[in-house]
Amino acid sequence: EYKQHSTILEQIQQKYNLPDQFILFLGNTAPKKNTKRVIQSYALYCDQNKEHLPLVVLDFPKEKIYSILKEVGKEQLINQIYCLGYISRSNMPYLYNRATIFLYPSLRESFGMPILEAMACGTPVITSNTSAMPEIAGDAAILTNPENKEEMASHINRLLSDSSLYSSLKKRGISRTKDFSWSKTAKNILDTYKEIFS
Repeated sequence: EYKQHSTILEQIQQKYNLPDQFILFLGNTAPKKNTKRVIQSYALYCDQNKEHLPLVVLDFPKEKIYSILKEVGKEQLINQIYCLGYISRSNMPYLYNRATIFLYPSLRESFGMPILEAMACGTPVITSNTSAMPEIAGDAAILTNPENKEEMASHINRLLSDSSLYSSLKKRGISRTKDFSWSKTAKNILDTYKEIFS
């Protein structure tokens, strides 16, 4: 479990101009990351809530997000989306710590290390019910159909409106990471590399 010092968290918040509360998404241009549907589901979530959390997106161009929003007639939401570009791995634990929830609804992943990283930081996770992600998440995350943006928006709503569920996922997430020893994690990462380069 990563326990971050509050002054460092404040410095990271100032460095990246982060809001106090936000939804975190590791977007990139790889189709498997499902970025378009995540942005569309965020627009649905905002539609359903007058008071809504901003979205922080990593490693995805702001102009592409604007294009996705324009397709659904929600381009004004670009003001609610923070595009941070690439963030070094050393700064990621601080971002997970600051985030209110972490979205990881990829279409497929060989392992899904960010799920465990967010859980280790006590951040509740919404991830996909496909590929390796349910096995990694266990009962410590909300599983969603990554191809159903309405379902994804509904899960965001549910997690943010149900404080007992939120608290339970925080605890279960921290506990879940203890099931993964670093040797087991390293083996999974090596298997992933073998799969990529074979």
